[in-house]
Amino acid sequence: MERLKMKNTKLPDYKEKQRLVFMSQVSGETLAEYGDNCFAKGRYDDAVDFYEKASNKTGLKKIADLAVEEGDLFLYKKVFRFLGEEQISPETANRIGARAFDLGKYSFAKKAFEIAGNEDMINKISINTEGENFVKA
Repeated sequence: MERLKMKNTKLPDYKEKQRLVFMSQVSGETLAEYGDNCFAKGRYDDAVDFYEKASNKTGLKKIADLAVEEGDLFLYKKVFRFLGEEQISPETANRIGARAFDLGKYSFAKKAFEIAGNEDMINKISINTEGENFVKA
């Protein structure tokens, strides 16, 4: 019953995505294709769902790398367990925090540095944002 081959790059709406992700007859290859298309269109949360259902570690790693590059702790939190990590390592949390800080995403940076236990950077964020609303992320 594999007639869901992707003929175009039209992305599914919410209901269609739910049907695809929870329908057991859809192959991992097709789900990964949907994940790739969502990734290409910047729909990273949807891409995670498709890659997860397809058990596509390559796609999930691509999302994890993007999350670090973008300083997006919350996106990284969606994928790290599927990549075999028990918890986010202090090293990775520091990398995410540093990138988020560089991009001015101070609330993401602070949360990442809290996970890493990096008090110096937490204090630096507090000093740099004193008197400012730092919810820029």
